[in-house]
Amino acid sequence: MIEDSRRGLHDCRPAVESLARKCEGYEQACSEDQRRLTDYVQAYNALHAQQEETANGLNDITGKFLSLHQELEETQDVRRALEAKIQEYEGGLDHKAIPDRNKDNETSQLD
Repeated sequence: MIEDSRRGLHDCRPAVESLARKCEGYEQACSEDQRRLTDYVQAYNALHAQQEETANGLNDITGKFLSLHQELEETQDVRRALEAKIQEYEGGLDHKAIPDRNKDNETSQLD
């Protein structure tokens, strides 16, 4: 009986060794998958950090743009106001530079 058991075990040995090799292959594949997963997680984290930096940079640029745009609008308002004052001043000079002929005629007639 013991001899029969030994022969049975001996006959099963190739199948067990084959299963052991398959198991080792699966373990190696699992280890490689875990390494790849770790690499993917690290790459994802790096990309996420880069995306955060980019988003913060864009928010900063947007704030600066809005500030510059507001400053531009204020500057344009000041420019328009100054141009209006200049035109008003130049208009006043035109009236003073051209003497009124009727006043001259009236003054000379009074003499």
